[in-house]
Amino acid sequence: MGFVDAIRGAFSFLSARSQAEERIAQYVIREHHRGRPLAEILNDHYVTNRLTPVQVKRLLDEPDLLVVGSGIRLLLPGNRTPDWPGRQERISYQLLLRNRVKELHCSTLVMRREALVKVGLYDEELPYSYGLDYDWVLRAAKVGSIGLVAQPLADIRKDGTSWYQGGAHKTAEGLECLLAKHPDIATSRRGHARILGQIAYARSSLGERGPALRYALRALSKWPLSPHPYIALVQITTRIHPPYVLRAAQLLRRGQA
Repeated sequence: MGFVDAIRGAFSFLSARSQAEERIAQYVIREHHRGRPLAEILNDHYVTNRLTPVQVKRLLDEPDLLVVGSGIRLLLPGNRTPDWPGRQERISYQLLLRNRVKELHCSTLVMRREALVKVGLYDEELPYSYGLDYDWVLRAAKVGSIGLVAQPLADIRKDGTSWYQGGAHKTAEGLECLLAKHPDIATSRRGHARILGQIAYARSSLGERGPALRYALRALSKWPLSPHPYIALVQITTRIHPPYVLRAAQLLRRGQA
């Protein structure tokens, strides 16, 4: 029996269960073949994040829950991996109107089969699929209960190329479509200001100073304490390269995203 067969045999209980868990076994084999100690591999984020029963237990213990998300771990440049725990056990529709709730990322959602009947599929008609997961959880919160576990159970990569390099138009169009599709967002002054400010920044990044200014002023009229329109105004008035302004936005993102 060769090395690969021996390792695969040790993890046969995984490959016999599902394709997802078979991928874990393949990952373990590949990483061990590269020289990493087995104990280290079994404790890394890729493996531990995908073997947790925490969300399934919530669905079994709380029959009214339609979907359960989790905390996330951000994979940032420089090998930084800060945890972003789930903020509370239940997420209401009103909270989602006010706050994006970043933890309800599509990579964290575990749902009942009936969720696809009650809520429907992801809306792939959204421009560039921007805000696709936010749109889905907004619809879900209107027809069922959403749960959240504090423990970070998914790694979200944030160490790639900035979407502002050729992507600001996608953000602007995507958020404008979300506002049109979900008019209830306008009932939350804070939530409405957040999105208006984000559109303002995106439009300003595209050099569209007039529309950007109008969006920023609308945002300030809704919620003067929102940081997003001020960040947009800085970019509008100074024309600082967007990635530099984005650093300031990231510092203010916690609790505002």
